[in-house]
Amino acid sequence: MGRVDLASCVVTALVAGALAGCVDVTGYRLRGSDGTGGGGGLAGGSAGTGGVSGSAGTGGVSASAGTGGDDGSAGGSGTGGAGGGAASGGAGTGGASGGAGTGGASGSSGSGGASGIGGDDGSAGGSGTGGASGGGAGGGGCVAEDNAAFCSRLGKQCGPVTADDNCATSRAVASCGACTAPQICGATAANACGTPCNSPYGGSPRAIASVVQAEDFDDGGEGCAFHDFDNPNFGNGYRPGGVDIEGCGDSGGGFNVGWIRTGEWLKYTVTAAQGTYDLAFRVASPPPGTTGAFHVEDENNVDLTGGIDVPATASAQTYATVTKTGVTLTEGTHVLKFVVDRAGGAGTAPWNFNYFTATPAAQ
Repeated sequence: MGRVDLASCVVTALVAGALAGCVDVTGYRLRGSDGTGGGGGLAGGSAGTGGVSGSAGTGGVSASAGTGGDDGSAGGSGTGGAGGGAASGGAGTGGASGGAGTGGASGSSGSGGASGIGGDDGSAGGSGTGGASGGGAGGGGCVAEDNAAFCSRLGKQCGPVTADDNCATSRAVASCGACTAPQICGATAANACGTPCNSPYGGSPRAIASVVQAEDFDDGGEGCAFHDFDNPNFGNGYRPGGVDIEGCGDSGGGFNVGWIRTGEWLKYTVTAAQGTYDLAFRVASPPPGTTGAFHVEDENNVDLTGGIDVPATASAQTYATVTKTGVTLTEGTHVLKFVVDRAGGAGTAPWNFNYFTATPAAQ
C-alpha cells in the first residue's frame, strides 16, 4: 500500500469515528507531540483525546477548593478533571479533594473530602467532597461576661474581686455586692456574706480616724477575734483572755499589747468614709528592731499595707510612730486584721503595740 495523505485521514477518522484503513501500521501512528496521550482538559474541561496506542491521557487539572465562609461553612468541593481518553488507557486522575471549610473564629476546621477514584476505562475520577464546615460560632471572638456573671461564676457575693474573666482576661470589679445587716462581707469567708463570730469591743465600731487602742480588739475569742499562742494574759491587764496586755509607758499611759509572737493576729471593727488614708502605728522595740514586722488586711484577706518595719527604740516601752501611706478604703464598716509577721525570732527583738489611727491622705 502506498502512503496516505495524513491530514485527510485525520479528518476522515474524526468524521467516520474510525481509523481503520487510514494508517500504515508498519510505518506511522497518530501520536501526541511527546509520545504520550492527548493533553488533558483544563479545570473542569473535557478529557484529552487519547492516542491510538498512547499512554492514558492526563486528567484535567482539578478546580481549586472553595474557601470556607467566615461563619464556618464548608468550602466548595473541587471539580475533578476528566480522565484522558485512550485505547487501553489507564484510569483517569480523580479530582483533588475539596479543601476543608474554614471554621468560624472559635470553630475547628472541617476535614477535606477524599479524592475520586478513576475508572479502569479512562473515565474521569469523581470530584472530591468538600470539607465539613468548622464547628463553633462564626465571626466573633470570645464574648466577655458582665460583672454580675463574673461574680456569680467565681462564687463571690460582696467586696472587690480581681481575677480572670471567662475570656482569660484579668478584670478588677470594685464590688460584687453588699451584705444585709447583721451579715457583713468576709465574716466567714473572703467575699462572702455571713454573720461574724467577732463583734466590736464595747458594742460599737471605732471610727478609723480616731485613736484605736491595741487592747480594744474585737470580742469573739480565740480564733475569731484574735489568735494568741499563750492562753493566759501574761500582763494581767485591762481584760481577760489569751491576749497579753500590760500597762503602757508611752505618753498618755493606758495599756499596750506585748509578748508578741510571729503568727499572732488581732481584729478591729472600724467605720470609714470612702477615701485614701495614711495609717499610723505606735510601736516600741529594743535594738535591733524588726524588718517586715507586721501587715494589715481587710475583711476579704486583702493585704492593705505590705510589711511594715518596727524600728529599734531605746527600750520596749519607748515608742515611735511608723506610717503606711496610701491605704484606700470604701465607705462603711470594715474588719481590719493586724497580723504579726516577725517577732521574737532570729534577727528580731520583742516589740510592743500601743495603738493605731488614720488620717486622710494629703491630696
